[in-house]
Parts: sequence; C-alpha cells; structure tokens
Amino acid sequence: MSVNQLELHKKNKLMVWLLIGTLLLGIALSDAVIQKTLSVVGVPFCLLCIGLTWKRIAVPYIMYLVSVGLAVIAFFFIKAGTTYDSLYLLYFAMAIISIYHNYRPLVLSGVLSIAMTVYFTQTKEIFADVNTVDIAAYQVVTLAALIASSVLGSKALKKAEISAAESAEAKTRTEEVLGGDRHSVQVLGTSIHSLQKNAAQTGEITKQVVAAFQEIASGIDTQSNSVSDISNAIGHVNDSISTSTDASVAMNEKSNATAQYTIQGKSKMEELSIHMNEIDRVVASTSVVMSEVNEENEKIGNIVTTISDIATQTNLLSLNASIEAARAGEHGRGFSVVASEIRKLAQHSEAASTEIATILESIQRKIEQAGQLVQQGQSIVETGKGSAGSVAELFTGIQSNAMELQTQAGHVHELNAKLNTASETVVQEVETVAAFTEQSAASVEEVLASSLEQQRFVEDIVTSIVQLQELMNKLEQTLEQ
Repeated sequence: MSVNQLELHKKNKLMVWLLIGTLLLGIALSDAVIQKTLSVVGVPFCLLCIGLTWKRIAVPYIMYLVSVGLAVIAFFFIKAGTTYDSLYLLYFAMAIISIYHNYRPLVLSGVLSIAMTVYFTQTKEIFADVNTVDIAAYQVVTLAALIASSVLGSKALKKAEISAAESAEAKTRTEEVLGGDRHSVQVLGTSIHSLQKNAAQTGEITKQVVAAFQEIASGIDTQSNSVSDISNAIGHVNDSISTSTDASVAMNEKSNATAQYTIQGKSKMEELSIHMNEIDRVVASTSVVMSEVNEENEKIGNIVTTISDIATQTNLLSLNASIEAARAGEHGRGFSVVASEIRKLAQHSEAASTEIATILESIQRKIEQAGQLVQQGQSIVETGKGSAGSVAELFTGIQSNAMELQTQAGHVHELNAKLNTASETVVQEVETVAAFTEQSAASVEEVLASSLEQQRFVEDIVTSIVQLQELMNKLEQTLEQ
C-alpha cells in the first residue's frame, strides 16, 4: 500500500466513525418509526463501510460509500423532520465530505444534496413557502466554496506531502551523509593517524638522511684534502722520476763513453803489447842499435805518457762511475764494484806507467851501460809483457762489464721512460679524481641543502597534520552530538 492510500485509509476510518456518529445522532433525535428505518438502512451500510475499512478493501471507493451513507441518513432524517432546520443536515454532509479534500465525493454529495432539496421542497408541505431556487443556489455556492477549498486543500496537502517526502528524503540523505561523514571522519581519522605516524617516521628518516649527508660531506671534504695531498705527492714523485730519467740518460751516456774508453784502453793495451815486443827485440839488439834504442826509448816515453793519461782518465771515469752507482742505490751496487775494480786497474796502470817512466829515465841515464843491463832489461821487458798481458786481459773484462753496464743502463732508461709515462698518467688520473671529488662535494652540499629544506617541509607537514587532527576531533564530537 502506497503512502497516499495509507493517508486515505486513515481518513476513511475517521469518516466511518463520523458516519456512525451521525447515524446514532439521527436515531437518537428521531421518533420510533424513523429510528427503525434508520437502523434498518444505516446499520448495514455502516457495517459494510466498517468491514471494507477494516479489511482495507476498495480503499479509494469508501469515500463515495460514506457520501451516499450520509445522504441516506439525511434523506430519512429530513423526511421525518417537521421543521425547516432539517435541511442543514445536507450542508453538514457536504462539510464532512470536504475533509477528504477531494472534489469527486464532494460533487457526489452536493448533487445528492441538491436533488434532495428539490425533492423535499416540492413534496413536503413544511417547505411550501421556501424558494427552491434560492436554497439550491445557496447549496451550489456552498458546494463551489467547499470544492474550491477542497481543491486548494488538496494542492496544499500534495505540496505538504511532497515537502514531507522531500524532507524525509532529505533527512534520509542527511542521515546517509552524516553516516558517510561519520565513516569518512573515522577513515580520515585513521588516515590522519597513519599519515601523522608516517610523517613522523619521514621526519626521522629525513633527519637521518641529513645527518648521513653531513657525514658524507665531511668525508668528501677530507677525501678532497687527501686527494690534493696525494696529487701533490704524486707531482713530487713525478718530478723525482723525471730527474731519475734524466740521470739514467746521463748514466747511459756515461756508460757509452766508458765503453768507448774501455775499447780505446784495450786498443792501447794491444798497442802496448806490440811495443813491448818491439822493446824485447830492441833490447836484444841493444848492443848493435843503441841509437835506435834511444829513439824507441823516446817513443816509449810518449806511450808511457799516454798510458799515464789514460790511467788518470780511467781513474776519473771510475770515480764518476762510483758516484753514479751511489746515486743509483741498490741497482748500482754491481756497477760500483766494477767501478772500484776499474779504479784499481787505473791505479795499477798509472803505477806501471810511472815505473816504466822511471825505467826509461834509468835507461836514458845508463844508456852507456845498456850492454851490461841488456839481460836485466830483457827480464824487465818480459815482466812488462806479462803485465801488459794481464792488463789486456783486465781491459777485456772491463770491456765486457762496460758492455753489460751499457745494456743495463739502456734497460734502466727504458724502465724510467715507462715509469715516467705511468707517472704522468697517474698525475692526470689523480687530477681527474680531484676534480670529480670537488664536483661530488659541491653536489653533496646541494643535496644537503635540499635535504635540510625537505626536513623543514616535513616538520611543517607534521604541524599541519596535528592541526588537522585537532579539527577532526572537533568534527567527530560535533557529529556525535
């Protein structure tokens, strides 16, 4: 059953009770004959209306039955009446029917009232002096007014029903919205709590990130300083390597010169051996060619001078080689030994040349005694030949060592060249690392500044969330009220 039918059902119950009341009032005010008639006609009619209303059958049509029932009661009451006032019952019936605010049963009641008015004014003697048209006109005007009131009331009722429906719908929507708001408030409260917790955690993480970046920035600064120190140290090492390379070049040149001097010394020793052989022949024929011996003696003096010069030069070269070996450190130890041996040989050569010079001077002083000293001279020559052979062998060893030293000096030069190249590469790489470290330090400082700014933003967000939480608590209290 719809809402309109429920409202109509309520009106039907009211009208049925009014119908019963009217019937009882009519029975009470009538004589015995009319009472019997009203009882016979009205009671079944009222019972029918009660049954239909109780069972909610034909709800839209009960109002017409009530209109007919009131008209029937009015008909028998007026018929039995003896005064003019009984006609007011017709107006009473129309007034009661107007409660429906429906013009249809009201028109039915009005038509029945006008019909009964015409009927009774034409048939009943007490209404002989009554103008039927006037009474009918009053009834028509009354009916029109009631119809207008009913229509207006119906419209107002419909508007009220619409307003009530809208109010109910608005109330339902409001309750739904409030329910949704409560749920939203609960969800939003939970979300704000989670957001507050997450924001707090984010703040802590941001603080940790800022602290970490501060440590990283400090570490990068330290690393930058260390890289700068390393770069300076590598620069010094590179300078030392360049100096060592130059020294190795000089040592290589000195080694080449020493090799050349050794070759020359060997050649001179070979020449010395040849001259010693010649001296042997000269001494053998001293008695015959004294003058030739004198000339050869002068030649020998020149040779001895050359040997002395060579010995002196060799001594200087060995001294220089010792100095270079001392500079070379561990790698020059073998070369130092060789230089020492060369120095000894040079000293021996110088001593031998001095001794030969002394002998030659003695030969010159005692050239007259040459014949007597020939045998002694031959012995000395033999000794000189042996010494010359030994010196030749020593020069052969010196040459071999000089060649080996030259080879080693070449290797040292190559190694120094490679080391110099590697050192330059290391210097470039260190400079690149230093530049990258400085760039990284600048980037870390920028990130650190951004992290600090982000930390301030997070703190502002946490403050806003706390304020929002307070507003949500107030809103939740308002919704609960």
